[in-house]
Amino acid sequence: MLLRKFTQVAAVLTLSSAAVLAQAATIIVDGVIDSSTGALASLAPSGTDFGGDFDFDAGDVSYGNVILAGFCFNSTASGAPPATPDCPSSKSVVPFLTTGSSAYTGDVAAPDATYQQAGTTFDGVDGALKLLAFSPSFGVNILIDVMLNADGSGSLVADAGFLGTAEGALNWQSDAPEVPVPAAAWLFGSAIAGLAAVRRRQVSR
Repeated sequence: MLLRKFTQVAAVLTLSSAAVLAQAATIIVDGVIDSSTGALASLAPSGTDFGGDFDFDAGDVSYGNVILAGFCFNSTASGAPPATPDCPSSKSVVPFLTTGSSAYTGDVAAPDATYQQAGTTFDGVDGALKLLAFSPSFGVNILIDVMLNADGSGSLVADAGFLGTAEGALNWQSDAPEVPVPAAAWLFGSAIAGLAAVRRRQVSR
């Protein structure tokens, strides 16, 4: 019974400590558009670079900034036309909409606003980021699906309705360090293994 209890505690320590990413992280992406249709074929043709970053914390996107061709997709944009100091003045600002929103109001987002939409499954290791942006130039919402794989690869698909679609491959990385397994957990696990070996010898006699 005592051995079983020790084993259960060791398992909990190991599972809760090994290979765990810190919750708050900046996700950095960069990639290239490899196909586009409709008006996006001229606005973001094949070969167009894109890149940016997202702040991700406990399942929520709290900030986003992505440059694609002549556009800057950003979560801090407000006003009409949208503007933010986070975007270069040479780029047209395309605001990310807050979680659950379907229309751009021009209002400044609340400090605790989030920007992931329904269908987001990214957990800090892999999964999909579902985002929604508004193009003031064309008056259309843009559905953005960012897939992030555990090996650092991924893809981006942007669907701008009548304007067409654009998609491309990307690479991504996180600045969140892995939390190492505490030395005490490894020592505890070794002790459990030793106790198990002793118990087996006693039973075999």
